[in-house]
Amino acid sequence: MDGKISGSGNSQKGTSTGFVWDDSAFVISEGKIVKIGLDTQKKDEVMSIDFGRDIAVFLGNVYVLTRDQILKFVPIENGYGDGAFYLEKKEDFGDFSRLAIDGSIWVTQNSQILKYNRGKKENFSIQGLVQTDVAFGEIYTNSDIDNLYVIDKLNGALLVIGKDGVFQKVYQSFEFKKNPTFVVDKASGKVYIATGGKILEAGL
Repeated sequence: MDGKISGSGNSQKGTSTGFVWDDSAFVISEGKIVKIGLDTQKKDEVMSIDFGRDIAVFLGNVYVLTRDQILKFVPIENGYGDGAFYLEKKEDFGDFSRLAIDGSIWVTQNSQILKYNRGKKENFSIQGLVQTDVAFGEIYTNSDIDNLYVIDKLNGALLVIGKDGVFQKVYQSFEFKKNPTFVVDKASGKVYIATGGKILEAGL
């Protein structure tokens, strides 16, 4: 199961965030991206990166969220090519902005979820959400899931939002105020939450 392996706090030098894909973990730490084999524990430095706030891998391409761009790194022989700007226009992402990819790229930005396709921002708005004072952080989805799962760290909630923008449901927990990393397992109908050095499990 692919997904985040860290990501709490601000992913600058000295802190880390990562993403598991295939048989490897891609981790931003100390100003660089490191690829770690899950079976071999072999570490390979992929590239240097400053101000990486989040990371995701989709179809083998590595995407890094910075403070105003998304960098796309394409695999080449013996490594990865230089990062290319994915977004047509720069954005002002917040310290707690995070991304998820299902073909489109979804990025949290304060009280909004931004949607991009091929570098272009598409119209997306949340409908039916009564609570308007929110602060979005971690977000999760993939191409097999119909919804977006996003943490509202201000209100300690995990929101379920359809990809059409329609609000579905909310799960409340104090743990969500910590903006933890989480993964949704559609097959089992469960969400696994990493927070405070422990893994919590909840039914959806």
